[in-house]
Parts: sequence; structure tokens; C-alpha cells
Amino acid sequence: MEKMTISQAIFKVSEIQSELNEKRYALSSQFFGPVTVNGKKIVDESKKEKLVEHIERLDKLNEEIAVLKEKIAEKNLENKIDGKSVTYVLEILRQKRAMINSLEANLRDTRTSVESGVGAVTYAPYDEKRIREKYEKLKEETFRLSSEVDRINSTTYIEM
Repeated sequence: MEKMTISQAIFKVSEIQSELNEKRYALSSQFFGPVTVNGKKIVDESKKEKLVEHIERLDKLNEEIAVLKEKIAEKNLENKIDGKSVTYVLEILRQKRAMINSLEANLRDTRTSVESGVGAVTYAPYDEKRIREKYEKLKEETFRLSSEVDRINSTTYIEM
């Protein structure tokens, strides 16, 4: 049985996913082409056998990814940060990052334009100070939580 940290497992999933993507692309680039010419079959059996092997490899890669992700998910449910599962924290991090992006866009979007019959009009957040404070607070929270997730991922082992 092989032991690896969650970080290593996540990296392995990424590597396998890259191979899987290449193999999927190969289905159309290496295993697709002319099969008959003037009604005569031109595909030899070795190409068909290679296709079967290729598809079996795809199935194996899919299974490896599913097993790794399942093991990671199990540990993420077991491990806690601030009394919440890592799974919960990962979702909260996704939400906080989305909010950071929205606030950042809001802060960045300040502009002035000259409008006919009105004059110079400045468009900006209604309460830039409060938005900036929330933005900074969220950045600190996401950094802290991300660091904690990274620490857990680098010290928690799964068995394969």
C-alpha cells in the first residue's frame, strides 16, 4: 500500500488529468481516419487492438482519479479547521475569493466622464472605505485559511 500526503495526491490527480486529456485528444487524432477506400476496408487489426488498449488506459486513468479524489474527500471531511471540515472551508474559500474579485472590480471601476447637460460625473463605490476594509479583511481570512489547508494537506496522509 502506498502512502502519500494530500498535497502529493492533489498533484498526482493533476498529472493523471493531464495524461487523460492527452489520451482523449488522441482518440480523434490517432484513432480516427479513413477506414474504407472505394468500399474496401483499409484498417488493419493492429490499429483496432491499439484502440482497445488505449480505451482501457483511459478507463484506468478515470478510475485512478476517482479513487484519489475519494480518498482526498474522506480526509477533507475528517480534518477540521476552526471546528469545520476542510471540505466546508474549501467551499467558504471559493466564496470568499469570488467576493474578493467582486470587491476588487468595484474598487477598480472608479471613473469620471463628461455627460451632456450635466458636466463631469464621477462614478465610484458609495462607501469606498468600507469596501476596501472588507476587501482587506477577506484577503487576510483567505490567506489564513488557505495556509491552514496547505498545512493540513502537507501533513495528512492517505493510503492507496
